[in-house]
Amino acid sequence: MLQGEGIGATLLKATLAHLREIEPCGPISLETAEPRNIPFYERHGFAVEARIERAGLTQYRLSIG
Repeated sequence: MLQGEGIGATLLKATLAHLREIEPCGPISLETAEPRNIPFYERHGFAVEARIERAGLTQYRLSIG
């Protein structure tokens, strides 16, 4: 099992750095259907913007910067 080893954090940081190179001032957002993922993204600066009900599935939209 690879959870807790920092792989997700490393990938997210690299992705955010790349996106900032492309568009330094642009907002970055993502969606997740897993509420348990929200604290991970919040630790990296994301904030929940919306809770969306779609076809019986709850999605959470988070954004940073």
